[in-house]
Amino acid sequence: VLPLLNSPELDERRYGMRHRAGMGLAAESDAIVLIVSEESSQVSVCCGKDLIRGLSRKELRNKIEFYLNESQITT
Repeated sequence: VLPLLNSPELDERRYGMRHRAGMGLAAESDAIVLIVSEESSQVSVCCGKDLIRGLSRKELRNKIEFYLNESQITT
């Protein structure tokens, strides 16, 4: 069972269980979480409290590289 993000600011009608679980994992760990929408096949990335939806392949690669470089700076 994955930790679902439950937040008063979160519009639960907009985010399904897969996205809420990804956001919960990212919020509770230092993981970079990739989420693929079952309905639209859109790719999202989540790190910390940051969620970016509908990324192209290039945007996804750039964002992952950004998060990885950022984590090297803070450790």
